[in-house]
Amino acid sequence: MKNITLTFATLALLAALLAGCGGSAEVAEPVTKPVSNPLAVQQQAMRDAAAVQAIINKDAAGKQKALSIIP
Repeated sequence: MKNITLTFATLALLAALLAGCGGSAEVAEPVTKPVSNPLAVQQQAMRDAAAVQAIINKDAAGKQKALSIIP
């Protein structure tokens, strides 16, 4: 009987603790779609292409250096 009372007391304490920790209800703001800007999309694509080209050039320079070492 003592274990059952202790269990119920523990559950009641945990329930009160969880209820007390609840946050306030906040109003969610609607998610807005990003504005379609073709120029920004094109500029981002150009930046991405430049980054990829830089990686390719670095790789090519490393391979060229490795080949120049071989007699």
